[in-house]
Amino acid sequence: MGTVLSVSGLSQHRGALTNQQALKANQDLLSRPEASPYQSIIPGQYFKSQVKFSGSQAPDVDAEINRFANRHHVQLDPFQKDAMSKLLAGHSVLVAAPTGSGKTLVGNFALEQALNHHKRAFYTTPRKAISGQKFKDFQALYGENQVGLMTGDITIHPDAPIIVMTTEVLRNMQYQDPARLNNVSSVVFDECHFVNDFERGPVWEECIMNMPPSVQQVHLSATVGNAKQYTDWIQRISTQQVTDAISSDKRPVNLVYLFFNPRKNRLEPVFDDGFTHKSVNPDFESAFSHDAPYHPRNLMQALKSYRPGSTAEKELLNSEPSQEVTHASPLFPAVMTRFNRRFCNTSFHDQATQNDSESLLRWDTDGGKARRRKIKALIDEYKRIDPDLVALNPNLEEGLYRGYGVHHSGMTYAERGLVEQGLIRGLLEFVWGTDTIGAGMNMPERAAIISQFEKFDGREMGPITASDFQQICGRAGRRGLDKIGYVVLVPPEKSDFDLPDRILSYINQPPEDLISKFEPTPTMVLSILRGHSIEDAKQLMSRNFAVYQDPSLAKAFKKQLMAIIQFLGAQGLLTLQRDAGGQVVSAKPTPLGEDMMQVPDNAFLSVLALLKSTYPKSLETFSDAQIAAFLGSFMDEKGDDFHLPRNRDNGLSSLQDYAQAFNETYYQLSDQATQSGITGQTMPSSTFMPFIYQWVQSHGQWPQLRRAIESTQHQGVGPSKIYIGEFMNTVRRTANLVDKLSEMTNAFSPTFRQRLKRIQTNALLSPPIRAQLE
Repeated sequence: MGTVLSVSGLSQHRGALTNQQALKANQDLLSRPEASPYQSIIPGQYFKSQVKFSGSQAPDVDAEINRFANRHHVQLDPFQKDAMSKLLAGHSVLVAAPTGSGKTLVGNFALEQALNHHKRAFYTTPRKAISGQKFKDFQALYGENQVGLMTGDITIHPDAPIIVMTTEVLRNMQYQDPARLNNVSSVVFDECHFVNDFERGPVWEECIMNMPPSVQQVHLSATVGNAKQYTDWIQRISTQQVTDAISSDKRPVNLVYLFFNPRKNRLEPVFDDGFTHKSVNPDFESAFSHDAPYHPRNLMQALKSYRPGSTAEKELLNSEPSQEVTHASPLFPAVMTRFNRRFCNTSFHDQATQNDSESLLRWDTDGGKARRRKIKALIDEYKRIDPDLVALNPNLEEGLYRGYGVHHSGMTYAERGLVEQGLIRGLLEFVWGTDTIGAGMNMPERAAIISQFEKFDGREMGPITASDFQQICGRAGRRGLDKIGYVVLVPPEKSDFDLPDRILSYINQPPEDLISKFEPTPTMVLSILRGHSIEDAKQLMSRNFAVYQDPSLAKAFKKQLMAIIQFLGAQGLLTLQRDAGGQVVSAKPTPLGEDMMQVPDNAFLSVLALLKSTYPKSLETFSDAQIAAFLGSFMDEKGDDFHLPRNRDNGLSSLQDYAQAFNETYYQLSDQATQSGITGQTMPSSTFMPFIYQWVQSHGQWPQLRRAIESTQHQGVGPSKIYIGEFMNTVRRTANLVDKLSEMTNAFSPTFRQRLKRIQTNALLSPPIRAQLE
């Protein structure tokens, strides 16, 4: 994607430029043969006289940082200034600071430096929802044509100077199109503590391991215990980059910890001595003994009626509550975190359908009436995205008008966006949400309420970590709006852990370390061997964070690498050369192996089983709807058994024999893959197959399908219930998979690849889904 721009010929113009001069300079530069092909940089509202040029003269660090602060109308903390000065010195940085402390401003600074120097910058996030919000934020800040989005599902302005993307997209780009990083000066890794995540962590490490040394890295994280170890690792594998750890444990907003006492139906302070956390309320432990169940309405009443207790708390409180609300409690807006979608849905439904006395908002004042008009305008805005938004979910609208919201991954993109914007715009007072809300997103709340202390970590249920707890607590207190934030601890229905001691340890515990979850995958191995030798691949296996933390793992990773190579060779994806003793000394992807590099990691075995079972003899004989439904089973994350009904014809019964042959092949491959150390595969599941079939067969009859899916929330499907948001996510992932398969020139015939492309664009991504994605 172009070469590094040299602008030394314009060094005499280092003074302020008018918009017209800046635009002319950019147009002249970008018209040169060596220029990057992205669109001309037109200075936006923050860049009217700030176009800068590269050269030998060092920047005035303090002046540059002060200009940035003035443009954004913020007063920077010392850790932010420190990080920005390191960036101006050409260093990479890890900024580890509490949630809500303003780490994103350091990322913004890196983006603006790239713009000022006519370079590109990537901003990566662990989740599509975070990418979507950052995309909108940066567009508002820098201009629509200046910011692009790449999530794997949608691509907007891919040649813009700033690209927001998920880490998976960056990893794939590094392997498949590394030239796109040629003119990139900085990559921001937002929420980099996801290195600890079983599913996403390895992708982060791959991105860092494959990053060109010339690219400045900006890592943003909640506080971590081993920040220096993390930056030392990055510096070791990026030999030309000095990498600094910038840490701050100072919260911008002080926290008050409260707990709900079910015996007294009221909120009490966890600590009797206010902010020192030395004297624990004796009722705290008994409240979590699980022998005093409470009614949710009692908790809500306690939240509404709470009054400040300590003198310190009263002194730090901001102002009187708005006259738009029906309570005088300082706890709202609040978000209650619960890792259970059904609980969130039920709680929201119960509160949204109560009589008017349960409303958090009032409509008998001018302020209340103005807020109601704003809520209506917001709902109308999202109805344009999803016309059936309210018709099929009337409780959502009613709840919003009462000041309540709900947020979880089972909702549609429009529904989640509606609630997110309701919080951001200050229109909602209380939201029930899973950890999808607030994770890396700007969701302003005065109080964070925690009522569940166990969650699924990607492998099993267990207690939440101190980092999980601190992340949730860290969202309490809105910087610039609140002087204090509240954490409200609610006793769970049951727990197998000694919660009082565990919670107290979480509050006072130093930040947890980042622990590598690195595992080599078949796609990774194929991608590496495409352009490197086995010895190079072994060296790369030694560059991951896990080996840096424990050098003894290097031998195990190299052994696992060779086992995966053997497996891929046996499946015809690698051409292997052996020495006289039978040892593999060389491996290169076959044409089919080249195709398989494009397959998502978690669907690798499923696609391989598809190719090795009865395709192409049978698959091409099925209808578009049957093909889409069958491939959708590869991307269903519910994990139910893969089976098709024989007793009733839902359009899938004719796939029975094909599915049985596929199953036999899949399980054979799965056994071999497990012996080779391959992990992280999603087992095919038939849960969504009937719905995907109906979706494609009916050409996207959205209202009927929504009703059919939402009815399962009451009836149940198999061992679990499904949600419309889950269906949309599965369709999105299926469309992405089908798109990749349509590019596999060595696996499928040209005619069938054209058909797959048609299924992807015209059927799976029909207007209702596309509108939600965009």
